[in-house]
Amino acid sequence: MGRIIERTNPSGATTYGIRWTDEQGKDRKRFNSAWTKDGAEAELAAVEGRLAAGLATTRAMTVEQLYNEWLDNHVRVNCSPAHLEDSRIQYRLRIGPMIGHRRIDTINRRIVRQMVAEMQRVMRERHPGNQHAGHRTINKTLTVVKGMLTYAVHIEQLASNPAHGVPALPESPTRQIDAWPLEVIQAVAEAARRLGTPAAGERGTAWAGERDYAIIMLAALAGLRQSEVLGLLWNRIDGDWLHVTQKLCRRSFTLREPKSRRGERRVPLLDRAKEVLGDWRAMAIHEQIVFPNQGATDFVRAPLFDRRVWDKARDAVAIMEVDGR
Repeated sequence: MGRIIERTNPSGATTYGIRWTDEQGKDRKRFNSAWTKDGAEAELAAVEGRLAAGLATTRAMTVEQLYNEWLDNHVRVNCSPAHLEDSRIQYRLRIGPMIGHRRIDTINRRIVRQMVAEMQRVMRERHPGNQHAGHRTINKTLTVVKGMLTYAVHIEQLASNPAHGVPALPESPTRQIDAWPLEVIQAVAEAARRLGTPAAGERGTAWAGERDYAIIMLAALAGLRQSEVLGLLWNRIDGDWLHVTQKLCRRSFTLREPKSRRGERRVPLLDRAKEVLGDWRAMAIHEQIVFPNQGATDFVRAPLFDRRVWDKARDAVAIMEVDGR
C-alpha cells in the first residue's frame, strides 16, 4: 500500500507527494507542487488502481517533462529569481532543442559530452581564434543539466546522475571585475551629459543629458547594478541610505525581485552621491521614478541606454575593452 508524503518548504508552504512500491518491488516517490492533499490522494488511488490491474506505475519521463517538474518543485522553491530565469534561458536555447525530446533513461555520459562538444563547435565558429569562447555559457548549461538529472535521482527516476564526471570547461583567465578610477567614471559621465544635451536648435529632451550623467555617477558611487539603478523609485531613498528592493528586468521591462533574495539591501550614500541625486531631484522630472525615459512616463530601458548612451560615452573617452567587455 502507498501513502501520502507531506513536506514543508523553506517558505512555509506545504507540498504533497506519494510513495508506493511499484510492480518491480522498488520504492517510488512522486511530488507535484500543484497537488493539494486531495489531489495527492487521487493520484495515489490511480497508482494503486494500475498496480491492481497489473499495469506499470512508473513514468518514462522525457527531458522536457523532467525540466518542467524540476523547475516547479525545486527551482521555484529553493533558488533565486536570477537562477530561475537563467535556467529557463539555458533550457529554451540549448537543452530543449538538443535533448528535450529524449527519455531521461536514455541519457548517458556520452550524450552529455556530445552536447558540450557541439556547443563548443558552435561557439568557436562564432568567435574564431578565442579558445575560451562561450565556455562560461556552456558551463551554465551544464550546471542546469546536472541539476535536472540530480533531481531525477532524488525522485527515483534515475539510479545515478549521468552528467556527473563531465568536467566544466576552463574559462578565460582574463575575465575579471576591474574597477575604474573615479576620474575615468567622471569623464564617461561628462561625455554622456554632453551627448544627451541637445544643442541650440536641435530636437531632443533638454534634461536627458543630466539624467544620463546621474545614472552613471550613482551606479559607480553606490556600487549598484544597472538594473537596480534603472528601477529606482524616489521613496526608496531615505537620507543617507538607499534601499534596494527591486530591479528593472532587462527583457520584460518590469520591476522584479533583485538578484539577492534578502528582500532589501541598504546601501550607504556618500556625500558625492547625495550631491548628484540632490541636483537631479531639483529638476523634478518625475514624482516617483528616479530616472524616467524621454517622455517622463516610464523607466529607462537598459538596451536603449546601452546603445544610445553608455557605448557612445565610453567610446568618446576612448575606454579600452578587456576580453570583449
